[in-house]
Amino acid sequence: MSGSNSDSTVFYYGSHTVAKGFALDISMMAAIDPNVWSFSRTAFAVSLGSGWTEVMGGMAFDYTPWVSNMWVKVEGDSNFRVRVGGIADNAGTGANCTISWEVLLEVLETILPFILEYLAEQPPQKEWQSDLHWAQAIVRANPPRITNPSPILRTAGADFDSLFLQEGYQSLTITAGAEIWLQKCYWTEFPHYTDIYIGTHSINCQVKVPVTNAPNAPYIPSGRNSGYTYTTYDYSTSTTDPNGDNVRYQFDWGDGTSTITGLHLSGETVSASHYWTSSDRYIVRVRAQDTFNEWSDWSPSLTVAIGAPDPPVRGGYPYVSTWNGTDYVLDNNVLPKSEASQGADVEDYYRLEQNLVPKNGKYSLVISEFEQEHSYFDQVNLLAVDHESDVHVAVTQNGEILTYKNPAAPIAAFDNNGTDRLSQINRIDGNIAEPSTYFYGQRGDYLVLNFGVVDTGNAKLILRDDMKCQYETICCIEVQVLDNNGEWVTVEVLAPRAYWTTQAVNLSPYIVREQELAVRLFWTLPHRLDFVGLDTTKQEDYLLCAANLISAAHSTLGDVKTQLLQSDNINAELEPSQQIQLEFTLPNKAKQARTYILYAKGRYFTIP
Repeated sequence: MSGSNSDSTVFYYGSHTVAKGFALDISMMAAIDPNVWSFSRTAFAVSLGSGWTEVMGGMAFDYTPWVSNMWVKVEGDSNFRVRVGGIADNAGTGANCTISWEVLLEVLETILPFILEYLAEQPPQKEWQSDLHWAQAIVRANPPRITNPSPILRTAGADFDSLFLQEGYQSLTITAGAEIWLQKCYWTEFPHYTDIYIGTHSINCQVKVPVTNAPNAPYIPSGRNSGYTYTTYDYSTSTTDPNGDNVRYQFDWGDGTSTITGLHLSGETVSASHYWTSSDRYIVRVRAQDTFNEWSDWSPSLTVAIGAPDPPVRGGYPYVSTWNGTDYVLDNNVLPKSEASQGADVEDYYRLEQNLVPKNGKYSLVISEFEQEHSYFDQVNLLAVDHESDVHVAVTQNGEILTYKNPAAPIAAFDNNGTDRLSQINRIDGNIAEPSTYFYGQRGDYLVLNFGVVDTGNAKLILRDDMKCQYETICCIEVQVLDNNGEWVTVEVLAPRAYWTTQAVNLSPYIVREQELAVRLFWTLPHRLDFVGLDTTKQEDYLLCAANLISAAHSTLGDVKTQLLQSDNINAELEPSQQIQLEFTLPNKAKQARTYILYAKGRYFTIP
């Protein structure tokens, strides 16, 4: 808020100039809060003429211009008030001050509250005292006298530190004025004084006060009212700001944590995601804050009932969740080989099992640390594989992409006890609650699979497994074939994950034409196998595209995008109950279907 005005009105006494100019300036450097006293400053100055001497009848008469009162009045279109107690007076400039400004300020701070009370009780004496929207400066309470000598003033000035009480944007008229006087003095044995009233003059200016109002309370959060622990859910809301200011939102999740968003346009719908770590009923609410730090009231509350699903089994933390168009759903664990890496980084290629749906044109994943591990991520990326709709895609442990169409189950499958297990692993129907739909192997168990004669050079072993492991070391399936001496040799080591996962092994180098292909799967620790089959179709065409990581928001540390863009040993870290929300962009798919692969490089340690 600012405004100024000046004029060159001249007051004369005879041919002599008593006052020759007036100037007004008002400023407020920041927007103010409604219903709160807020600071502004008004300065008013009067340029006085020089004193003079006239000789009449043998006597010398000295004339000295002076100012008796300076005042300011505020008028506007809403509720406001000038607080007299805030006046700071500076009559004159520099050494020409009538009295010390500092001393006067101390006096004013003491007496003016009583003056304000007096003014509220007494009827006004002059027009400009018609209400409490004015303030008066004390300027030379006594005119200049030889008995109270002071330099002749060339400029009289007053500063008014005014406090306005306001609601909404105010259009104010600031009026400032002064009473101009002339002292006449002659001498006999002692001085004789006459104070001559010259006149009163005022000037005004228009100002607009930028008052900020708090945003309106946001709408009740929109999102799921029930769910499961360790599953990330999305909630949205919006509000408007009366002044059109940008707003940020604070989501209170009811578990002692909150999320504060960045600034958004007034009226824009804003989302935030969260997961809970224990079963309970949580009260979710939101409030908004504008750019002047004004908080709204809390929104109406949404009650969210969170229950506990089967806890994630061991075998590699943390976990990745995917946005399926409605919620973030838990997909699987990542970095499963880290438990056996002895502190070294591992590379992990994982074909996402859950559906991944664009969210506002972006592909969103959440990586969460649930238990007592400390994870270090050096690089994370999302790969898109575009292919025809009759083609499926899997990825090997080292990142080789294999296409398949209809893998055939083995013609025979016997375990180490000679029991036929074919019915348990010849189709994808794994149901943990129904043991007949999968083979549950223990340490040292194995399956010998006979795929018959393979008459093609393409052989891709497709498996669907998960892990039932309560040990600190990694669980694995060793994929073995017979060498020329008839001995089983390991050609691949698979790391099953917590939930059903599709894995692939390229067996093409081990095919012997016109001979039966035998494969042995060797269990090093307990886990389940739902399906195993051999695909002999040719490798189909596909288009591989690496996504563009546009944001990585850590729940505690904020932006960690730069730590994840490339492999450089600069890590983004996750401790228990923390998460990173990732957003990627991708071009439109170039073929009929698209499969997503998550690449991660890093490691984790169990916290003692």
